Amino acid sequence: MIFQSLLPPVPDLPFPNAHHLFLNRPDQSEWEDYVLHVDAITGKARRWNEFKDRVKRAATAFGNPDLFPHRENEIVGILSENCVEYVALIHSLLAAGIPFALFPASPTPYELKHLVKVSKVKKVFTSPRNLQRARIIAKEAGFSESDGIYILEGEVKGRRSFDDLVRSVKEPAKGYAKPVGKDALAYLVFSSGTTGPPKAVMMSHKNVMFSAMQGFIAGALNRAVAPPPRSTGIPVVLVPVPFYHSYGLSAFCFRGFSAPSTLLIVPKWDLNLIPKLVPKWKVTMLPLVPPMMLQLLNSPEWAKADTSSIEITASGAAFLPPDLSAKFHSKLKSHMLHGYGSSETTLSITGSMRENCIPGYKPVAGSVGLLMPGLEAKIIRKDGANGGVGEPGELWVRGGCVFSGYFNDEEATSKALTKDGWLKTGDIFTIDEKQNFFFIEREKDTLKISGVQVSPSELEIALLAQPDRLIDDVAVAGVSGGRTQGEKVPRAWIVLSQAGKRKGAAATIKALEEWSQTNLTKQKWLRGGFEVMDEIPKLPTGKVLRRVLQNAYEQERKTGTPTGKAKL
Repeated sequence: MIFQSLLPPVPDLPFPNAHHLFLNRPDQSEWEDYVLHVDAITGKARRWNEFKDRVKRAATAFGNPDLFPHRENEIVGILSENCVEYVALIHSLLAAGIPFALFPASPTPYELKHLVKVSKVKKVFTSPRNLQRARIIAKEAGFSESDGIYILEGEVKGRRSFDDLVRSVKEPAKGYAKPVGKDALAYLVFSSGTTGPPKAVMMSHKNVMFSAMQGFIAGALNRAVAPPPRSTGIPVVLVPVPFYHSYGLSAFCFRGFSAPSTLLIVPKWDLNLIPKLVPKWKVTMLPLVPPMMLQLLNSPEWAKADTSSIEITASGAAFLPPDLSAKFHSKLKSHMLHGYGSSETTLSITGSMRENCIPGYKPVAGSVGLLMPGLEAKIIRKDGANGGVGEPGELWVRGGCVFSGYFNDEEATSKALTKDGWLKTGDIFTIDEKQNFFFIEREKDTLKISGVQVSPSELEIALLAQPDRLIDDVAVAGVSGGRTQGEKVPRAWIVLSQAGKRKGAAATIKALEEWSQTNLTKQKWLRGGFEVMDEIPKLPTGKVLRRVLQNAYEQERKTGTPTGKAKL
């Protein structure tokens, strides 16, 4: 059975470049010169007309080989925490038809080397605090630091900056926006997919525009039946979620241009800062991920803060447990927006909708909403057959927001996408008779920790790379212990090598823990601990029986019965 979206379809878009949808639509000619972006730390503001002019000038510079030397199909990396210039840069690159790759804001050198190898960037824009990491990118990618490293926001002596490029253009060129095919690569974002180390997800101009239009359509339907806003004037959106992640990028750097709104940009998550910013700026919308909600829920400062201005709260990047949502909103009188999606679907493929957004529709508790406009979905049961209403199975989805593949990785692409365009999400769902979608569990090995994808196989590779060769084999899987209901943390089961046996189990575990915490970002640390095994259970084909390890651990955790193996 194939389920088709109940929401209006996405129209064909005539734009030759995604830039025109976001910054050059006819309706935008009527917009006032409002405050578009505000740096939440410094208070520095940028208005709508200044932003558009800056994008045009930067796009002009990017198109001039004397100002910005580049080859055709060259990919530009972005390595920065959130900042006002981040949004200007990505829209300038879109307009110029230059693809970009979004690096996490604080990768370890070990992680960064892999991302550079996967993305093949030839230039990078970086924040000053990430300059040393940018030098690693230049070294790994083989380009000159003097020609290839630019400072995104601020100044560093001896380094060219984004501002230098903007100021070098006296007048924007009339043809600053380069026509590109709809299937042209817009950007790369990193994802572990259903398994394995991070891969570069290819998002086209069509994907970007289609996903944005889905948000425009769903948002218009919700606003049509929503109560009148309590605030007057332009909405103020506080953005603590990272722009390098699909959630922050698509929801606020792209869909944010559906109507005038002011983005209050936070460089990175700061629990102590949010309770101060909300009342100071009269924030009307607050996007979060579930672990952020949990931290705020436990914050005395948040409990005392005046949050009466908040009208909408959004949750993304990870499953939102209903009980957490209820507890968080016991303080607020706001509407909750949430859904389900992935980097491979640009953003969301389901979304929460208000009552009567379509005649007779009523939201259902525990649901992640309705299928977004223009999409098809189906449930694949364990026996491989198509499932029907109420039957659990893997969710497959097809439509214009689904990516075309992983960059230079045909094998991984063929595992994720069928020849007729179905994306295998790797997650188990049910769908009721009203087409409400319900997330059941993750079938794929990939974990979601604080909204970040964590691949067990990536952690296994990292542990095996420990230079003292202390283990012969390792398996990593998610176990209980996360911050929110249903969130798993990674645990490692290891088989000691001869060197590991000589060192001893406890010392080996300590060495592996130190190695992983040095070379992996915090979300990937083995918070579930380590356990020494004589042998990792596997099928005759060599596939690790992670579920056997997980079940044994959870049983021991529940009963307190030790297995007798060395642990930390």
